[in-house]
Amino acid sequence: MSSRVYPRLPNADARLLAEELREASLSGLDAVREFVGASHPRAATVPTGGRPASESEILQVRQAVLADVGEWVDGRVLPRRVQPEFDARLGNALHMALEIIPADAAHEETWNFLTLVLLPDVALTRFPTLTEERALGGQRNVLRRAWSRWDILGELLMRGSPLLGEDELVGLLERTAVARNRSLVKALAERVLNYQGARARSEYARDLYKRVRYRTGPLMLDLYSSADLDDLITLESNACA
Repeated sequence: MSSRVYPRLPNADARLLAEELREASLSGLDAVREFVGASHPRAATVPTGGRPASESEILQVRQAVLADVGEWVDGRVLPRRVQPEFDARLGNALHMALEIIPADAAHEETWNFLTLVLLPDVALTRFPTLTEERALGGQRNVLRRAWSRWDILGELLMRGSPLLGEDELVGLLERTAVARNRSLVKALAERVLNYQGARARSEYARDLYKRVRYRTGPLMLDLYSSADLDDLITLESNACA
């Protein structure tokens, strides 16, 4: 059950800390881990209806994440072929361990704290350059996007061979015309994962998303049943397969 709120680190402080972490990363993972903590002098919780997580609970989140992805947090470059699995397992671990209320999960300063104070070594493992869009808590933040993807797609992120790739996920979740409807997103993900045609799956997915965006733009999708959505996707899938 979602019940906790977490410290929020202001953006100005987050930018400074991100720069310090980038410099520390040049000396190796141990230097980055010097920054790890369950609190920060400039971070504080905001009363948004949940219970502030204790420092021990915050550290338990770190332990849960490392239990799932720690095998890759070793100072080496994360191979491209394992990035989808890393992201999926990171999202699942965060979703299970945080127990975060939606209002807190929607605030970028929460993700500033979780990324730069609690899990900087995990963040740098996934994105070694840790650019501002990955470090700060906007929609493309390394932890926030993993949590959000699992929140929407769940176990679908662990299905398929290969797993859903970055291009396939961006097309699903970072295009407003599709992403606004969770049922549509999940139905499209299922269709892509089940694709067995002659074309490259990512190419098929790109065309399918484009056709569905065009068809659904003027529609009130909230009124569509699962069967209606499946019929719509089948029609467009047949046209681009």
